[in-house]
Amino acid sequence: MLLPALSKAREKARSISCVNNLKQIGLAVFLYASDYDEYIVPGEAKKPNNPWYSGHWFGLLSGWGGKTCGYGPQYINSTTTKGTFVCPSEPAQFGSYNQLKFSYTHYVLNQQLTGQYDDSRPVYGTIRTMAALTEPSSALFCGDSLTTNNWAGPVASWYAYRHGTPEIREVTTGTPVGTPSGQGKCNFVFMDGHVGSMTYYELIQRPSPTYYSGYAVWKYMCTGFDANRR
Repeated sequence: MLLPALSKAREKARSISCVNNLKQIGLAVFLYASDYDEYIVPGEAKKPNNPWYSGHWFGLLSGWGGKTCGYGPQYINSTTTKGTFVCPSEPAQFGSYNQLKFSYTHYVLNQQLTGQYDDSRPVYGTIRTMAALTEPSSALFCGDSLTTNNWAGPVASWYAYRHGTPEIREVTTGTPVGTPSGQGKCNFVFMDGHVGSMTYYELIQRPSPTYYSGYAVWKYMCTGFDANRR
């Protein structure tokens, strides 16, 4: 009788640790913006980014590789599963995505919000400032990842709903297959710094008055910010 209760207690502790990691990431986003004229940290900075990962969002927030001074979160390297960008509820380690290990981190960010340099598509290439936020408490920055070879999560199915109940889908190097469980939840950090959790269905039902033409089906990723504003 004690084993199920013990298992639930351990998973609760792991989920709390994940929440604390995301809160630290959320704070770092504010600190980065204060140093860079209120710009939200991009998914990837202007090239060249040497060493690799130094210009990705987690490298910029942690200061890994020296492209920034770092803002608190810890990232060690792509093969060491320790630090702020690790979700304790995810059993897959960091490493080569060909081995179904995470080659970036256990979290993916909302690229529709952050954008990245050198992407000609407005939906992904627009770098925004904090002024684009209309409701920071609803604007997603990043959350749990199911994809092992991506640093961004453009749609709901790419996120992992591993809290509360196990994620029924396996981690993947490509587009995740299948529909997430209705009860499992993904932890997200929002642009006001708070961390909240949502099921897949709660996420896809979020409204947004602005979104990119041709991307209406993904408009729930644009909740809380003006997609037409930098």
